[in-house]
Amino acid sequence: MSIRDRLMNSAMYAAPGGASGGASGGSQQNNPVAINRAARMGLIPGPNSQTVKRIQQIFQTSSASYVAGQQLQFIVNPAPVGIITRFIIKVSASIGIGAAETQTRTGLGASAFFSNIQYVDTSNQTRINCTGWYMNMLAMLRRRRMFGAAATQDISSVAGPGAAFTAGLIAAPATLTAVAPGNASPNLFMMYEVPLAYGHDDLRGAVLAALINATQSLTLTVNPNFYAISGDQVNVAEAAYSSSTAQKGTIPYLTITVYQEYIDQFGNLPLPQIDLATQYLLQTSGGYQPVANGDLLIPYANFRMFMSTIFRYNNSGVFNVGADINYAAIRTANQSDLIHVDPYTLTLLTREHIGNDLPAGYYHINHRQKPLFTNQFGNLSLVVNPSTVTSINSTITVGYEQLALMNQLPASGAIPSGG
Repeated sequence: MSIRDRLMNSAMYAAPGGASGGASGGSQQNNPVAINRAARMGLIPGPNSQTVKRIQQIFQTSSASYVAGQQLQFIVNPAPVGIITRFIIKVSASIGIGAAETQTRTGLGASAFFSNIQYVDTSNQTRINCTGWYMNMLAMLRRRRMFGAAATQDISSVAGPGAAFTAGLIAAPATLTAVAPGNASPNLFMMYEVPLAYGHDDLRGAVLAALINATQSLTLTVNPNFYAISGDQVNVAEAAYSSSTAQKGTIPYLTITVYQEYIDQFGNLPLPQIDLATQYLLQTSGGYQPVANGDLLIPYANFRMFMSTIFRYNNSGVFNVGADINYAAIRTANQSDLIHVDPYTLTLLTREHIGNDLPAGYYHINHRQKPLFTNQFGNLSLVVNPSTVTSINSTITVGYEQLALMNQLPASGAIPSGG
């Protein structure tokens, strides 16, 4: 293994506050991982820290320009301040039918409001390029609980905690049978987290924005296929609602607010160079066409550390609960499998992680305890073996959560975009 690979290996695996392998005593003074960790711990805001955490609104817009089937895009310019750790996006909208149809909520619901969320950093590198539903599922997997959910207890109506704000955070009607309400009474709410840093206490991927002439952008695309017409086997996979007819619904009013969370007041402190040289990459790609009872191999990119994988099987507009997949696997270059399980066992592992299920047709493979470092195993592939493939419209889409050092990105294999 080359020196570059060893540095990436140690830097990627180094847990916050953990011991650095082989570094002790005076040797830590020259250990880049130990130096990075010390700088990270000095930078994370705490009760005795110099730094502070700030959350400020950087964008808000209201629009009545949505037309079903047409792209509506908003470009947000992050504030050039601090070290950015994440963005929070708040959406409210009025949704309703277009004529006399019934619109039925899909398994994605409000999370499908954005068809694409893209973040381009100060080095003009695209770090995030994924769908809204993937961003929502990832937020759940990162927390090991439903994102934005609140526990409800019987005593809450008397003296205890409750879920009084739930309807204003993430909500969408199960069915739509009436025209959209006015803009003062929205009936769809969605919250997204767009993480740039891997965690609150792990700054790998955080972006130093306090730079002269630094430019970056966060682009939000409202889903042109928010409504899918009856019989649509392709667009229904990305839709929030499915129509009972060929009529699509409407979104006459929408409001989008973006908040930026960042670390400030870090002057004179050493910066964690490895953390800031690491990119936390979130991507979705799709259109992979499987063959019944055959292995579909989807390669992982080189020079990356993969933390989790989510894949969806759209079997020609039908989303089954494991009934159309024989097994899923992670396969190494020597044809050995790191995991090889049926979809029900895979779902059990997901329940152990988050205590819940993903929507029908969606599957999660967790690599956090032992991330997939592609340099360690050679070529790695996600393998999906379906038992039934209904038509050419049966496709698999994959979402990747990964870490990469910036100077290795030009040499790494690209993950196909689209989906």
